[in-house]
Amino acid sequence: MIFCARATRAVEDRSAPIPERKRASLGKARDSGPAHNPNPPLPHFITLTLTRSFLEHSLFQGLHHKLLLFSRETGLNMHKIFPGRVTNASVAYYHLPPVWIGNDPFQESTNLLRHSLSEVVFRKTLPSRISVRVCRDGLFIFNFSDWGPGASVTTPEWKSSPGEKVPKKVQDAERKAEEHVYRRVEAMNAHLACLNSAISTCQLAGVRIGQVVSPSDVLNLHWRSRGRWEFGLNPYGSPMHAYVTFQRNLLAEGSRQSRRSLVLSMETIEKSFETFEALVSSNVSDCLTMSAILLQSVKTYGAHDFSTLLTMSCTVLEKLVSAIWKKMIEDNTSRVEEGAAISFIGSDRKKKLQGRDYTASVRLEILSLLGHISTKIYDDLNKVRTSRNDWLHNFEQVDENLASLAIQTAQRLFEQVTKIKLSLTISRSISY
Repeated sequence: MIFCARATRAVEDRSAPIPERKRASLGKARDSGPAHNPNPPLPHFITLTLTRSFLEHSLFQGLHHKLLLFSRETGLNMHKIFPGRVTNASVAYYHLPPVWIGNDPFQESTNLLRHSLSEVVFRKTLPSRISVRVCRDGLFIFNFSDWGPGASVTTPEWKSSPGEKVPKKVQDAERKAEEHVYRRVEAMNAHLACLNSAISTCQLAGVRIGQVVSPSDVLNLHWRSRGRWEFGLNPYGSPMHAYVTFQRNLLAEGSRQSRRSLVLSMETIEKSFETFEALVSSNVSDCLTMSAILLQSVKTYGAHDFSTLLTMSCTVLEKLVSAIWKKMIEDNTSRVEEGAAISFIGSDRKKKLQGRDYTASVRLEILSLLGHISTKIYDDLNKVRTSRNDWLHNFEQVDENLASLAIQTAQRLFEQVTKIKLSLTISRSISY
């Protein structure tokens, strides 16, 4: 600011009265005609700008030079080191609403300790190499360390210098680590769908879906010695963490307030992981993703957001129709005509059949005509797609019954394509 004031003062001095001697010389110059000046003076505001910019640049260069000299003399390191780390692959979710697993501990004893209320009552390593544990209080733990899509990711150590960008290998590792978090969360939501379906099948009870795991609410477990673990909770930043903290505090007290009305049998838990393993190992692409979207759709139905539900259900339905269409093409790549096998669908024809000319509507018509889709599913699909298009183009109100039909149709077609049955509880409530 001092330099700027001096520069301003220099400009203001130019408007001061001109001395007599200088005024006379200027008069002689005017009389002799205009003289060529190879370096004409710049306007005052440009002079001020250039002066200020030059002074600021000089000040920065001088300060930077002094810092470098200081660091050399004192041995100070101006580089910042970012240590490498291994991301956590052990995560968990806490069931909502609160449940007991196996049996109600308060029916066995009234003098219960905290460790008995949260002890591990089920553990298994699935064929997909995902290790699972279930605690009595409804904590479901997943270890994805040996499952490729959700395994731990190592981010390398790197040293930053002023003005230097993050190395590409670090960016790639961080991007991969984030993608693995999404795959873990997707897998846990798929298990929630399997668990809700198992409750309907094994216990003949409908439990409203009260949660969907998100990357911001997932519980990260850190293993300690002797098989113990702990997870950090942020009850002030996450409603789900606040809920878990509240429930765990009740368990610590061991009081009647921690009693719960819903008990999930061990048969239900076993069935849920059996269905979950079928989803993980399915040959149908995006099987886990579709089951997680179906869970989100049912949860959205409970929130009375029928338009969002319709959009998500139609996404799953069109994905399933594409899977049936793809299988039909693969089953007809060759045929036998006049006693000889011929190529019926070559590469060019296959490319055309999978192109833009065959839209979802056209594919649906052909699949129905060839008997790959039943008349009931065909009619329901057309109703759902028409309602979805009306919402997207005209914002027409989505009917509750049509929203429920969309979920049911998606579940039926999902079972036809994947051979895996999901019976999700579709329910909602409203307060007057």
